[in-house]
This record gives sequence, structure tokens and C-alpha cells, in this order.
Amino acid sequence: MSMDKGIELHPTLGVNPRMTFCPRCGGDGPELVLVGRDNAKYTCPECGAVHLGRPDNVPEQLYRGCQKCGSRYDRGWERRELSEFEKLPGSLCADCEKEIEEHQELVAQGGVYWRCAECGKQGVIRAGDYASAVRESAKIAAPDPVGVEFERCSEHEANA
Repeated sequence: MSMDKGIELHPTLGVNPRMTFCPRCGGDGPELVLVGRDNAKYTCPECGAVHLGRPDNVPEQLYRGCQKCGSRYDRGWERRELSEFEKLPGSLCADCEKEIEEHQELVAQGGVYWRCAECGKQGVIRAGDYASAVRESAKIAAPDPVGVEFERCSEHEANA
């Protein structure tokens, strides 16, 4: 599909509008996406990346394959039709954008980023004794960013 043709309509869903969700928190996203005929998700068998709307009938020399690992579509990709009200990933919501800005300010003031390998949560530890020890150990002074990863939830619950 060339850009001058616009969106290719789905035979029964038309422009096929889809709401989006914030990829960071899962809340409502700020966009409405018009997917048209591209009403399926394709999962790369090599790396598990999910793509929307596999390009049909694209000459091999023009198609690049998986955006993450480069695997070609002719290698057993799983296809799944989108459900009726399925939302798609979009941009960050306003709350997440605001929180990221606040975290950047706290880190610039001497705080440190943290994330937990067990639960996947992340955040910032404000400037203080623990943050100073992390920065000293890493030899990274504020305002440069630095972070720490906890193995278990019990480790960050005491420090966050």
C-alpha cells in the first residue's frame, strides 16, 4: 500500500477503528488507531515480537521481516484475528508521562532508579543514604542517571 492511496478498508469493518492502551501501565491510551484491513496480530516464532497487520503480497525484496530480530514471515508465524473490542498498544498516557518526568527530576536530585526482577515493578528511590551509597558504588554522580535491580520484592519494599 502506498501512502497516496490512504488506508485500505476492511471488507466488513471499514476503517476498523481501535482504542489504544498505555504500554507502561495498561490504562487507556491517548490515540484512536485506524487499522483498516490489517485486522490480525502476527507473532514472530524467533523472538516472540507481536506485529499488527502482516503485509500481504509484498515482494520479498521490499519486505524486511520482524522489526525486532529480522526473521522472515515465511518461517511459521502465528496469526491471530483481533477480537471485536481489542485495544492496541499506543503511546504513553498523560499520567505515565508525568510520572516519568517526576522520576527524572528525582534522579537528577540524587535519587536512583530501581526495578524488581521478581514482580517487574519500577520506580525511584529518593536521595538519601541508600541512594548515595548506590551512586558512590557505581561512581556516578547526580544529575546523571543510575539504577539498581532488586531480585525480590522484599528488597525494594524496605527501600522504595
